[in-house]
Amino acid sequence: MLRLAASFAPSHAVAEEVVQDTWLAVLRGLDGFEGRSSLKSWLFRILVNRARTTGTREHRSVPVADPEPAVDPARFGASGAWADPPEHWIEAAERRVEAGKLAGRIRAWLDELPARQREVVLLRDVEELVTDYLEGALSRPARRRFEAHLAGCPHCTEYLAQMRETIRLTGRLVPEDLTPQMRDEFVELYLRWRSE
Repeated sequence: MLRLAASFAPSHAVAEEVVQDTWLAVLRGLDGFEGRSSLKSWLFRILVNRARTTGTREHRSVPVADPEPAVDPARFGASGAWADPPEHWIEAAERRVEAGKLAGRIRAWLDELPARQREVVLLRDVEELVTDYLEGALSRPARRRFEAHLAGCPHCTEYLAQMRETIRLTGRLVPEDLTPQMRDEFVELYLRWRSE
């Protein structure tokens, strides 16, 4: 069977896979065998059909070699063991699940706050996000999440537009245009606002 499968498959490994798939198909379809041919003929017909399909599919795909090792060789010691072992994936998954549960609880707690308090808490987060967004300091995933949020939130979109307009207008101010009194009032107002 392997030799016949290899005549259709591009590699020995693919031929072995075809033989395994054939045996699975035979086991699944044994109840449907009607006996119109010998069992051997039926088995080899399944093998040839699987081998042709797999061979055609495999010839269409081009294996891409990794341009670099999956793990930096510097992470291994002279003995070949990990110099710094990777984090256990289950622990990381558990932390993600816990973080998701915590985020859900925080959303519930925020919903329980009076409207004004909730607005203050959320605006502080939005303010930091908008600032980081405008400065290009967000990671790509965070930037995508923020842009997805903006697409569905008119309040944040308006706030972002206001920040852009403020930056545009204040970019025109020349320091000499501000009197010392205006500068002090502006700084005092800003510091008071930040401490709220």
